[in-house]
Amino acid sequence: MFFKNNHKKDDNLKNSGNKFRSVFPKIVSVVAALVLWFYVYDTRSVIEEKVFTNVPIKFENFDRSTGLEIVSGKEHSIDVTLSGSKEELSKITKDDIIATADMNGVNSPDDSVTLKINISAPKGVDIVEKSASQVSVKVDKSITKIIGVAVDLNYDKLDASQYEIKNYELSVDEVQVTGPVDDVEKISKLSAQIKTGEIKSTFKSNVALVPVDESGNPIDSTYVTLSNQSVTVTVNVNKLKTVPLKADFYNDEYEYDYSLNPAEVKIKGDSALVDSITSIKTLKIDTTEANVTDMVELQKINGIEIFNVYEQKIDKVEYTIHSVTEKDTKTVAEPVTTEVDKDLAASEDIADA
Repeated sequence: MFFKNNHKKDDNLKNSGNKFRSVFPKIVSVVAALVLWFYVYDTRSVIEEKVFTNVPIKFENFDRSTGLEIVSGKEHSIDVTLSGSKEELSKITKDDIIATADMNGVNSPDDSVTLKINISAPKGVDIVEKSASQVSVKVDKSITKIIGVAVDLNYDKLDASQYEIKNYELSVDEVQVTGPVDDVEKISKLSAQIKTGEIKSTFKSNVALVPVDESGNPIDSTYVTLSNQSVTVTVNVNKLKTVPLKADFYNDEYEYDYSLNPAEVKIKGDSALVDSITSIKTLKIDTTEANVTDMVELQKINGIEIFNVYEQKIDKVEYTIHSVTEKDTKTVAEPVTTEVDKDLAASEDIADA
């Protein structure tokens, strides 16, 4: 009896499990169908609104053969609100929305022209709202002008006793500038502004070009374009140094007591080159006579300029020969080698071996 009852219970449990397994897939199918239905209902049936910001305005039918350009207003954009299903709106970007303004008939300079903004949106959605219905633009004659580049160098320190700015080398000396007549005519130069610390040697800098007026004030116009936006400037720096002069003579078998006027000079050039020079020599002087005063040229060194104390460039100096003496040409007697010395040297060689 005990075993029989347990057998019935086991059968009941098996039947319940089989029923659950047969019903569970049906429950899952129903839930999935409900989820899918809600999704489709949500994406296709529910109408939503979406705002698309910064849609650019395109200007159509503008006749540029008159020499006119849009000089203000062309950077305008608007915000557009669309309505439609969630599915349709999710496919749209602001690039799919076309905002245009018709410039047909605008063919003379004017302070301001007001144009209607037209909006075109993809099929399946409606235009609910736009942030503006009109746009104001200004047109003017456009000209091109060649304007020079000027370096504006600002530095923290320059020791004038040792360094000087020699010159500037520019990758571009002049630049083509195009834009509205009023804006371009205000430009006096294109400023290459360099800011640096202490200056001790030649350096390069790549800087943006800024259009400025005669007073140095920037011309702030988004409608002015430059053929070159920047320029590379090489700031050539000279190092200054005072060095002595030395006379050079052909007749090297004599000793000379001489003087040069001036006795020392100032040299200018690249820092590394100047640092390597300790004196400046004259060209060779050919004389064996005393009490002679004459002029002699200085030896030339590429990249080096020579100046006197008055900052005047010089290439020759005055020399005076005070006395001339013949050098002592006596030869030093060779040491006498004795037989004892030879034997001692031979024994040292054997010991070394």
